[in-house]
Amino acid sequence: MRAALAERPEMFPVWLILGALDGAILVVLGAAGSHGAIQDPELVRLFALAADYQGWHAVALLAIGLGGGRVEGGGRRLIHFAAAAFLVGTILFSGSLYVHAFTGVAPIPMAAPFGGGFLILGWLLLIATGVVLLRNRRD
Repeated sequence: MRAALAERPEMFPVWLILGALDGAILVVLGAAGSHGAIQDPELVRLFALAADYQGWHAVALLAIGLGGGRVEGGGRRLIHFAAAAFLVGTILFSGSLYVHAFTGVAPIPMAAPFGGGFLILGWLLLIATGVVLLRNRRD
């Protein structure tokens, strides 16, 4: 029987690749945004916020891709879900803020709050992963 996607160790290189891609996209968008494409100070602030959150969560994906393979059992499923939450959250949160910053229009008004919720969920899932790891050490 095939292992569930969240239990597959081959997903860790995928998280590493997606984290690196996320970082590369951040550099491209940062270059585009820094060359005067955005004039309004409030939209510049939104752009900077999107870039900050994208950068931090790219690093989180890289960390999961590099170190997550050491996690076993129920923690492995949780860490995969955390990575997926970071990816979805970054797309929704940072993506919507980038579109808003470049166009002046919020594309989907609730995308950023939902994306932020996914980012928070990712961190909570990492906390849960740590708790599982601590419990496994005691057993």
